[in-house]
Amino acid sequence: METHCTDPAECLYFLISRPWADCTECDGSGWAEEDDYLALFCRICEGSGLNEYGPDEISHAQIGPRTRARIRAHTNRLTAEVSDGAAVAA
Repeated sequence: METHCTDPAECLYFLISRPWADCTECDGSGWAEEDDYLALFCRICEGSGLNEYGPDEISHAQIGPRTRARIRAHTNRLTAEVSDGAAVAA
């Protein structure tokens, strides 16, 4: 089940307040393994290709460039939404 953020500022905080890295099960692809006939998307990350880690659970060096690019794209999109929402509210 997909969940959408109702408040872009909250989503932005969620994305940047925790370290994220490629899912260890699907290696960041988001797809289920070929022998998993019951699922299309990875059961661990639910298709996002990302896993959330707590502080000190993963080092910055373990987060690959592909992951950083995906997180940066999400962050940029949400930053724009927050900015647009603030401009409309003002």
